[in-house]
Amino acid sequence: RGSKCELTAEAYQKLEEAQKIAKEKGKSLEIYSAYRSEEEQIELWEGETPERYKQRFPNEEDRRKYVCNPYNGIEECPHMTGKAVDVRFKGKPNSQMTVSDWSELEKIMNQAGFRRYAAELWHYECCGTDRYNRAVQLEKETGKEIRAIS
Repeated sequence: RGSKCELTAEAYQKLEEAQKIAKEKGKSLEIYSAYRSEEEQIELWEGETPERYKQRFPNEEDRRKYVCNPYNGIEECPHMTGKAVDVRFKGKPNSQMTVSDWSELEKIMNQAGFRRYAAELWHYECCGTDRYNRAVQLEKETGKEIRAIS
């Protein structure tokens, strides 16, 4: 539908794997946000997009709960690395995704090698982002799968 989905090669391979797993379960994934340029991230942060984050959340601490601050660098904004995606099941807007849907999506994405950002049911990262690295390290230390990390 004309939307772009730019990712690093490694993230793209993991996403292909996630789509394969989803299809085996009779589902299809829809990526609605992936790589964002610095300019795109600044526009989001500064309220120059339909989301109007700056106008809705003039306090920067409040705004950071919904959109990362691009002025703090790429580590703070995983979408700027090409290693993060916002994803849902195709044909199901976020508001129509059930608890069961989100749980199934999380299992699929984890199996493919992504880890979820704990504050957002739809946001997944891989391939060396700070959150991803912390999740992998925690898995090594505890021996337990870490599905979401903040």
